[in-house]
Formats: sequence, C-alpha cells, structure tokens
Amino acid sequence: MFGALVAFFVIARCTALDARHGSRDHHSIKRDVCVVGGGSSGTYAAVRLQQMGHSVVLIEREARLGGHVNTYRDPVTNTTADYGVQIFSNRTVLRNFFKHFEIPLVKLPQGSGMPKTTNFRTAEPVKASDPSAEQLAQALLAYDAQLAKYPGLADGFILPSPVPEDLLLDFGDFLRKYDLEVLANLFFAYNQGAGNILAQPTLYMMKYFDHIQVQDISQSAFVMNGLSDNQLLYDRAQKEPGKNVLLDTDILKIRRSRKGHVVRVMTPGGPKTIHAKKSLLAIPPTVSNLKFLDLDPAETIVFSKLNGSSYWDAVVQDIGIPNTQTVRNIDPEAALDVPALPALYSLSSTKFDKTHFAYYGSPAKASEDEVRSTILDTLRRLRGGSSQDAKIVELHDHTPFMLTAPKEDVAAGFYDKMLALQGHKNTWWTGAAWQLQATAQLWNYTECNVLPRLLAG
Repeated sequence: MFGALVAFFVIARCTALDARHGSRDHHSIKRDVCVVGGGSSGTYAAVRLQQMGHSVVLIEREARLGGHVNTYRDPVTNTTADYGVQIFSNRTVLRNFFKHFEIPLVKLPQGSGMPKTTNFRTAEPVKASDPSAEQLAQALLAYDAQLAKYPGLADGFILPSPVPEDLLLDFGDFLRKYDLEVLANLFFAYNQGAGNILAQPTLYMMKYFDHIQVQDISQSAFVMNGLSDNQLLYDRAQKEPGKNVLLDTDILKIRRSRKGHVVRVMTPGGPKTIHAKKSLLAIPPTVSNLKFLDLDPAETIVFSKLNGSSYWDAVVQDIGIPNTQTVRNIDPEAALDVPALPALYSLSSTKFDKTHFAYYGSPAKASEDEVRSTILDTLRRLRGGSSQDAKIVELHDHTPFMLTAPKEDVAAGFYDKMLALQGHKNTWWTGAAWQLQATAQLWNYTECNVLPRLLAG
C-alpha cells in the first residue's frame, strides 16, 4: 500500500459531574475545536491546533490513533514492520512532524530481487511485460505533462469549468488515447484501493497518482519511517493532546447552531458532552458515516453522491512461498494485463520467517468473510490446491478507501458544491476525500488549505 496516509487543536478545563449512563448530568468539556477522526489528517490537525494555542478534543472510534497505519510486531524477534502506510513523499510538513516526535526518516531502499509475477486467478506464472527503464521514464514524463494541464488538482479538487472531457474518460481509454498503456501495471500497483482503475474516471487516477508521486518514482525520492513503526508516531502524537484524545468513543449526536456545536459522545467511561466553537471532520464524508451529524439538505445532496471502494491488508503465514519473495498479480487475459477485482494485488515479502503481507481490493464494499475467503482461496490455488497450513494472522479493513462521485455529477460541478461546504455551519473538513490518500499531501493540505481558514473563520 502506497501513499497513504494530521494538523492542531485547543485545550480548556473539564467539569466533572456524575457520568452515570442515563443521568442528565454528564462530564462536560469546552473546547475551541472538536476534531472527529484520529487518522492521519485528524491527528495532524489536532496536534497542530494545540501547538498554535487552541484548545481541542480529538474523537476516535478505534482504540488507537493512526487510521490506515498498520504495524506488525513479530512475536519471535520482537521487531516491527509497517504494512499499512509504508512510504511517504519527502515534503517539509512531513519532515517537521516526524522530527517533532523524534522519529527518523530514511530513504526508501531500492528493492532487492525481482518480484515473481503470477496470474492469481489461475495460479499460472506470468512473464511480465514491464517497460524498460527508458520507456517508463518517457511514459511518466508524458503523463506528467497531462497532469500539468490541471494545476488545481494539487490543492484538492479545484477543476476547470467546464470540466475537461479527458478528466471524465475511463482511465483505460485515457491511457490508450495518449499511448500510456505501459503505465497500467504501475498504476495497479501504486493505486491500490482505487477499485477497477481502468474503469475509474481519469480525474481520480490523476488525484491518486499526482505530480509529487511522479517525481518520487522518477527520482527514487520516497522516504520511510527509520524505525519501521508508524504506529509509534501516532502513539507519541496522542500524548500531546493527552486527555483531550477520546479513544474507543462513539459520537451519538452533533448539533450545530450559531452559538456553537454540542457534541454528545459515549466513551468507555460513560457519556460526555463537548461544547465546541467549531468542528473539523477528518473522516470519509459518506451519509452512512455521518449519521450523527445534523446534515442539512445542501450537505446531504453532496455527500449522498459519494461511493467508496474497498481495501484490506493482512498478515498471512505459512503460505508455501519464501518470506523473501514478493508475488505480484498480473492477468495476461485482462485488458492491459490489469486483474479484475475483487482480488489480491500482491503478496509482499517481509523480514519475518514464513510471513507475508497481503493486499485485497474490491470496487464495492466487501464483508470480512468475503475477504478471508478470497485470500485463502488465492493461497490455495498458489499452493496447488491446498491452503491447509496457511493462516491469516491480522486483517484490517480500510473501507471506504477512495471516494468518487458519478461522472455526470462531476461534470455538473459536484466538487464546486462540495468545496463550498468548507466552513458551512462552522464545520470544516479534511482527509482523502478532499485531497488524496498520501500522508504528506494530506498534512500539507490540512496545514495550508484548511487550518488557516478554520482559524480565520
């Protein structure tokens, strides 16, 4: 998983009352900003707001911060490796945040050994028709020239009007139009979690694979956590807001008025009420995700248009392949050799004995049973009909991963309407739906585009 995957808050006093469930008296908190979602963007925002002298509360439904971060700790060696968010673009905002929490960044090492290419559908070995280094460089330059036509994409979804036809083309047709077919499998590898990439509008592939990603690949400029433990970054970040981080907490209701926002939550210790001047939501803005929010018609119309793809990662063991061997999924019978989803993207090598990381994608929401079945069925095929010893040690759902709107709505100004919701009812938004699934770009967007307007508004 690439790319992948927070700016600052305000602190005030807490008034402790009877927190018994059902009592009219709860624990009441007053804050400048209520941040919803403790993934990459929300954590960054909370820390940055607090650093700037504003009081915050950060609400996260999981028992940890970090969102798409998944870090595996091997019980034998007691060492770690990241298999959720793994690599980053080397931007100033990223370096500053890692440095603040005393986490070193190192250059991504060049891969050792060639990955094995296999058709996961048939378990047949495949000779990959990968482009030469020169062909890849030329194709990336040509693709980057197309990206340069749309500078507004660097700062979110700022689109020309009318929306250019190229951005609405199915991405497979776009690649063929500009003779960029050699990039198809690169996009399949880098744009994991984006559904069936050849059928997606080009807009979303350009957002996901932006100019910075092109530079990082061309110049081998990606960086990674020098401790191989991205969860540690978020554990340290959690300590800064301290008790102002509410983990394992469900939001019951947010009611917004000119006087401020009243946020009712259920924490492991009981109900709390938060009184905030503003809210910053850093979660996927789907209607099903926002049931707690008093959406008005303008918000409902926009957010009801968004649909998400499914993305899961896993730790698998005893699969009958050396742990040092990566296996890529390629289907020579499919268009541009890009496998149809749902399927596994790859089985990635690790430094741990008999252990691999597995990555699953689907254009639509998939249940845990469906994902487990697909993983084990794939492993069975790769082992010649037996998956008796194979096991899934860890499995994590990152759905909805990439949110998209229908082409006709994009053409009709969907993103103008969505961006107009920034600041509406003193509610601000950040996260991948507003930018892309890449940590450095998300933090930069939050730092430069969201927080200044939130604080000025």
